[in-house]
Amino acid sequence: RGHGGRMVEATVVELPFYDRTNLRQKVRPQPKHLPLPPGEGRGEGASRGHATSNLPNITSETPRPHSDTFAAGEGTNLAKLRLTDVSALPRLTLKGLAAVELAARLDLPVPEKIYGWRELPGGGVVVRTGQRELFIEDTADGAAIGRLREALATPLPGVVPVWRQDVSLLLSGSEAYSLLAQVCGVNFAALGDDFVMTRLAGVSCSVLTRRDNEAPNHQIWADATFGRYLWTTLLTIARELEGDAV
Repeated sequence: RGHGGRMVEATVVELPFYDRTNLRQKVRPQPKHLPLPPGEGRGEGASRGHATSNLPNITSETPRPHSDTFAAGEGTNLAKLRLTDVSALPRLTLKGLAAVELAARLDLPVPEKIYGWRELPGGGVVVRTGQRELFIEDTADGAAIGRLREALATPLPGVVPVWRQDVSLLLSGSEAYSLLAQVCGVNFAALGDDFVMTRLAGVSCSVLTRRDNEAPNHQIWADATFGRYLWTTLLTIARELEGDAV
């Protein structure tokens, strides 16, 4: 009943990813220790930028807080599709009038255009997300972030650091485009090595596409509160496409 006592009629429509019978969860075993909650829907348009590339330097020693260690299941082909949790990599956003100047002074590569990106040695990235804003994700050794921590130990005028705790996932393999087509309206196959802001399975995400020997590799960042949902959704579809977690 609406304001003033008037009756209001509404039609409830199930969202594209709603699973009334929980059928998806019954198809394959799910990870044991997963983080945080859900969201629903299909993504649409995107904002983007591009550059040249290398992949993050991920090893067996890299901590993965949003995933367990998985043995590849029967019928798995990791050349087709691999999902890796790299959320433990250090990252931050620098904002403010002097943010770009500080990064340049510390010999960090600074992209010229908004949504442009440059790589750090070993596979880390610097993305220009605004005229006076940089997103930086380092490699596991954290050398670049370490220099920034030292420089920011004392507050600097015109620089506001935002220490990030995003969920960060690496999706790679020949079937990566097929998976993304099921959760996003952006045609990633038509893009170059671009940075885009869009939605995956209803979650606002940033996605950086890089190619390794022509195979697509997509790094995905999102708010950590959607970590569990994003991981389980992408992993479920990856397994349907004969891929798995690595």
